[in-house]
Amino acid sequence: MVKLKLDKAVNMLGLSMNRLSIASGVRPHTVGDLVRNDSQRVDLDSLDKILNALNSIAEDRGLDIKFGVADIIEYEYLRKEPN
Repeated sequence: MVKLKLDKAVNMLGLSMNRLSIASGVRPHTVGDLVRNDSQRVDLDSLDKILNALNSIAEDRGLDIKFGVADIIEYEYLRKEPN
């Protein structure tokens, strides 16, 4: 199972979804869906823009944080039950 955990990065930086949307150039609706883990697909270009925005904001605030894909996407293998 793939789960988005963008909300943790947003909360860590104290950002609103609107602020992240403006900083990344990604539509507010798309950012909202991703933050709420309510998206069936993730556009790689949007993901790139969001990560760049998160890192830029962290750097501007003097924080020693670098966000990567593993910080906002989680994968858990779910074993299928035998029939």
